[in-house]
Amino acid sequence: MNFKLTTIIKLFLFCSVICLGVWACSNNSPGDKEPSPNSTAEEAPISEEAVENVSDDIKDTPSAQTPSTTTDNLSSIAAEILQKEVITVGVKYDFPPFGTNGTGFDVDLAEAMAEMWGVEAKFTEVTTKDFIDKLTTGEVDLVIAATTYTRQRDEMIDFSQIYFMNQQGLLSYGDTRIDVLHRDLPGKTIGARTGSTSLQNIITLAADLNLKIEEIDTSQTITDVVNLLETGQIDVFTSDITYLQELASKNSNLTVAEPTLGPEPYAIGVREGESNLRELVDYTLQRLWLEGRYQEIYGQYFDGEPLYHIETFPGELSPPKNNPPCPSAYDKLNNNSTNEVLVIGVKEDFKPFGFKNDNEEFDGFDVDIAKEFVRRWFGDETQVEFRAVTSANRIQDLLDCKIDLIIASMTHRWNRADDIDFSQIYFFDRQGILANNPEIRNLKDLKGRRVACLQGSTSCGNIAEQVTGVTPVSLPNVEAMKSALLNNEVDAITSDSAFLIQIAIDNSNITSLRLLEEVSSEEPYAIGMRPDDNRLRKLVNFTLQDMKQDGTYDALYAKWFDPLKAWLTEKGVTVEVGQQPPYPIQIIPGDATNYLPQAKAKLLPSKIKLIRDRGNKLIVGVKCDLRPFGYCKNPAEVVDCDDVEGFDVDLVKAIADKWGVEPICVPVTSANRIAKLLSGEIDLIAASMTHTQARDVLIDFSHNYFKDGQGLLVRCTNERTNINDVFCTDAEIRGIDETLSGKTVAALAGSTSLENMMKWQNELDISEVIPFQTTDEAINALLNNEQNVDAFTTDSVALAQFTYEHPELGLVGKLRTEEHYGLGIPSGDTPFRDLVNFTLQDLKMGREYNKIYEDWFGLTAIPYRIEVLQSSPPITFTSAPDTIEVLETKIDIIKSINEGDNDASLVAAIQANFPPISNKLGTVFVGFDVDLIKEFARRWMSNENAIAIKDVPADERIQTLVDDEVNDKVDMLVAGLTRTNDRDKDIDFSITYFLDGQGFLVRDDDEINDLNDLDGKKVAVLTGTTSLDTIQNTQLPIFKDIQLQPVPFNSVAEALEALQSQNDEVRVDAYTSDSVVLAALAQDVGGLKVLDERISEEPYGVGVPHYDYQFRDLVNFTLQEIKRDCTYDRIYEDWFDDTTPYEIEIWPDATPLTEYKGINLTSPTGNTCSEIDTTTVPEETGSATVQNSVEYATVSGDSLSKIAQNKYGSPTLWQTIYDDNRDII
Repeated sequence: MNFKLTTIIKLFLFCSVICLGVWACSNNSPGDKEPSPNSTAEEAPISEEAVENVSDDIKDTPSAQTPSTTTDNLSSIAAEILQKEVITVGVKYDFPPFGTNGTGFDVDLAEAMAEMWGVEAKFTEVTTKDFIDKLTTGEVDLVIAATTYTRQRDEMIDFSQIYFMNQQGLLSYGDTRIDVLHRDLPGKTIGARTGSTSLQNIITLAADLNLKIEEIDTSQTITDVVNLLETGQIDVFTSDITYLQELASKNSNLTVAEPTLGPEPYAIGVREGESNLRELVDYTLQRLWLEGRYQEIYGQYFDGEPLYHIETFPGELSPPKNNPPCPSAYDKLNNNSTNEVLVIGVKEDFKPFGFKNDNEEFDGFDVDIAKEFVRRWFGDETQVEFRAVTSANRIQDLLDCKIDLIIASMTHRWNRADDIDFSQIYFFDRQGILANNPEIRNLKDLKGRRVACLQGSTSCGNIAEQVTGVTPVSLPNVEAMKSALLNNEVDAITSDSAFLIQIAIDNSNITSLRLLEEVSSEEPYAIGMRPDDNRLRKLVNFTLQDMKQDGTYDALYAKWFDPLKAWLTEKGVTVEVGQQPPYPIQIIPGDATNYLPQAKAKLLPSKIKLIRDRGNKLIVGVKCDLRPFGYCKNPAEVVDCDDVEGFDVDLVKAIADKWGVEPICVPVTSANRIAKLLSGEIDLIAASMTHTQARDVLIDFSHNYFKDGQGLLVRCTNERTNINDVFCTDAEIRGIDETLSGKTVAALAGSTSLENMMKWQNELDISEVIPFQTTDEAINALLNNEQNVDAFTTDSVALAQFTYEHPELGLVGKLRTEEHYGLGIPSGDTPFRDLVNFTLQDLKMGREYNKIYEDWFGLTAIPYRIEVLQSSPPITFTSAPDTIEVLETKIDIIKSINEGDNDASLVAAIQANFPPISNKLGTVFVGFDVDLIKEFARRWMSNENAIAIKDVPADERIQTLVDDEVNDKVDMLVAGLTRTNDRDKDIDFSITYFLDGQGFLVRDDDEINDLNDLDGKKVAVLTGTTSLDTIQNTQLPIFKDIQLQPVPFNSVAEALEALQSQNDEVRVDAYTSDSVVLAALAQDVGGLKVLDERISEEPYGVGVPHYDYQFRDLVNFTLQEIKRDCTYDRIYEDWFDDTTPYEIEIWPDATPLTEYKGINLTSPTGNTCSEIDTTTVPEETGSATVQNSVEYATVSGDSLSKIAQNKYGSPTLWQTIYDDNRDII
């Protein structure tokens, strides 16, 4: 039976068809006429030897640009490599249509390959559980068993190129249907085969989707799997989709879901290090494809044409050579010496790939790729020595151990594979021709002309085959070739197209230069290494893939090839090489961290570097269908940010303006915005995106910049007469409540609104929740009653916009949730995250943010209160660091402790002598922070004493976390540490877990009753604290009319002694610190009092090492769970009297996380809180709803902190009053 691969994404290899011409691409050729004698290039310095040398290049050129070894030659080469007449091939026996009891697609493919090799194929059964063992032990020679090529597997064996692209699918039984993953999968039990990639993939989704996983041993048959589904032991079975389609074709009760879970690229397995066999397999696959035999086999099992095109390389396979061995270049990465360098061969005359710039330094696309390799592998891009190579000597230099890698615009050709090994393809070009003769307009006009090429290349051979009567001339280097062209010693030169376009650009003053149509020749570039350095080959491939995924490759591509495009556009010429997108480097799924030696510091580029490298261009994903945040007429026509309007767009423009960069807006949807960020297509998401736990697992977020809530839009019974009144008063549906019973609700795919509505579906008896890709689709469905849609839910501000356009629609009910928007940032990019946060604060302090807010939501709306930390933003786009240091995460230490490693320890620092936050009584640590540390330990390691505690002075806290030279370095700071911008540039912070304010402690018998009475007085303060920074900041408005005299001390005891001293010379008038500490001191010591004023906010955060974003996420998720289950409130009430526990920000999610990276988050005692009443949402500064102006009742002498105390019940909120009334103040 044949099967349709309806759900597989059709993948094609990158292909460029180049129409070459500088000022014109003429099809009006004069025909095949003979060249004019007057236009023939002068016979001059070109020697006869140069013409004769072409014969060697022609010999190296196949008759076609494809594998062309004869069957006899191939069988002899195979005999030399295999050295056996029978090969044993591992295939699956229960995985139709690929392998079923010795028959199937894989079996037929193996037999076709064996036939070409002149050997017999013997088959033996393998499974996902044992195929690697059977291959490595020699029980089988090859594995052709629908085996997914992953990085983890590639660490143990070698793989051929990809020969089939499948997808992971889902199979259900009976009424169980999976139409929308995030709606239909949560809570289900999913079965997957032991050892399969399907099992590994579903494990990564388990926490987010609350899945139960049933591991199915490979000994269980297809019948057993179906029985598990029929009996309800599993709800869904996951595997490759063609296999699931086979099962469903034989059982009408089985259904294959439309959604898929990702690609499954199949490749053939060979033993690690058997490079000759791997190349033989690749070459034979390409031969089968080009001869059509692969397609014939495919047609026996599947309908239609193959959906995956096997990649082919030019040239003929030659017998392997036994070249003398060289020291492994990969081993250099294991040498900790900073003097170790990697020697890389690059060109010095082949711009834009490799050339010497004006400073006589190596430069170019290939050079930048090499530098990026070295930076990621050694942690320092200077640990490289570039050595100039030519097309003629590069391979020999590699074999002679003079260089470790060739990154020199080298085409992957089979006749080169007998000497060296190649990476995967990283660039694709075609051979072009650049003429310096106005009478030469196409290939036919080259008849009787002389065309120069580089010695050692195949260019002359190609041109000789395709143009009758041409005279090829082989020259030793690029300079000789360019000189011959510009001095009319030859009529044209031929080489790779991008290189020729660069020559035309550099010599654009010569109007006679003309680029002709391309020669029929493919030039797939690959990186060369010695065949005995297999681990280096894999590392090169994985690094290329990482560079593609994180955007580095695309940024370098834009840096070197965008100028070509701009020049061609200016000349009005359409040339594909200047317009084609960056090469789609094949990404292999999985992780391969073991390939990078752990002893090396690993540096990755920040988005900041990528933005700089592409000419200061910031690429941002914005909505195109969600007023007022982002909208446009036609997403397909969006070229830059001027084509999109909205609040998010204006905010992005303001950020870009601060950085001095050009913003480029790319339309995104709720469903694809994170995927575009993860793939490197965009740098930043500014698309009304709610900060949720599930999203925070995938990406990082900026500070919140907007607050909204989930609303509901319905059809009104009667049209609203007042367009400014956005609510329906007569609709049957009254809100997100029981009136939705039996109704159908639309929501946006990938949105929190969809997740929430699915969570409430049973509770509210909602008939159906339907995801739509765009807002326009959802609105049209509601307007036209399509698919029985009764309501549409998303954030209320966006819904309100549609009521102005459609009077028949209106909002109903109260907001059901709070939605805090953040900008989406790639995980772990700490420099970029810091820069974005610093810039948001700068925009808020400078009131640019307020102006944008008022432009979109009205002058009476109160702008959202973006969190502004103490101290000015310490970096700008110009000064920001542009690399990310990848460190071992502290989570690994926790896992080691949980696995019983007695040598592993996690150490937390607390602030010494800082009650009730932290203190030491004898040998026992006590305090609020200490109890939090114990709670972390209980959840993470099931032992409240599992985290060692160390007390440190205030001014040593940061140093103990970041300085490698410090004795007893700590892993985290839970130390009454205020989050500030200055500190944020050195360490990372958790979310705020405690909010205090800076106050003043004075003697009871002094006549000091408020801040004004401290004017001119001496105030004790601890060094290394924000309290010292604050009272030294004379720019603060609270210090406009008073001056304090700070007196620094190293400890609280010294400060108290000075406050209580009777000696006027050492006596101080007050001690300033965080108010809860002062209150505890006043109670314990006696004779002291705390003033009412609070002059700053002190938001405490847990400090973690810079770049360890996974540990930071673990801390954040744990803090939220501690708050969610009431443990935080209990700890708070143990230490603070008569105060309300701080409201830790909890990122919403339909299913809160219970573990992260395998570490438990929940309370061992199972404490729970009743759910917060969400029927109403408290009014807060920052709501987009239009509100009346806030009035403050004041009397003469009131300070801002006193007004805040009277108005809000908290003196620390004076900043809110100041921000909202800055113009008046």
